[in-house]
Amino acid sequence: MPILGTIASSFQGNALNKLAFEPIGTATTSGGATELKVTGLASLNYRHLCYVATVQLSTPSYSILRMGTSTTLDTGTNYTGRNRIQTNGDAIDPTFEWTTNGVGINIGGEVQHPDASNYFACYVGYIMNFKNTNMWKSSITYYMATTGGEADTFDGIETVDGAWRNTSAVGCIGINAANGTYNNYSSFALYGIKGS
Repeated sequence: MPILGTIASSFQGNALNKLAFEPIGTATTSGGATELKVTGLASLNYRHLCYVATVQLSTPSYSILRMGTSTTLDTGTNYTGRNRIQTNGDAIDPTFEWTTNGVGINIGGEVQHPDASNYFACYVGYIMNFKNTNMWKSSITYYMATTGGEADTFDGIETVDGAWRNTSAVGCIGINAANGTYNNYSSFALYGIKGS
């Protein structure tokens, strides 16, 4: 066996291999969608999930993270979330923003750039223990955006932690536009992490 083959085979079953991100699926739109989701998660063999969303909305609004047990996202008041915001180099907002009994987890603020049609906001998030039926499903999301300092827009980084108050295994995950629709080229990609 060549040397590289020997090295590669030594990583199989290794902790490094278990922490690798494996692509699960991607939802995209050609415009007009209010929801981007990935389904078919119940049969997957991962411990945690990671998602990356690149979105632009048709109107100033925000995105909501939702989960469900089959192919339908739960829109009931079964979510709790907390946002911490750092804007324009300022300190993190000490007051936070709590959401209890929400219809989803608010994962980011203003995501429509008033002047640039090629501007997209980015969300990177993790959902821990998504198949564990003994606990609520917790998530943490990082949202990054810059709007060039225009009034009434968001400039900065927002960190959001939240939970779907359900002990069922997650069957689908997605984001919804709170108002308006997702524009062309918006996407929601989901990755699995096997963990240990």
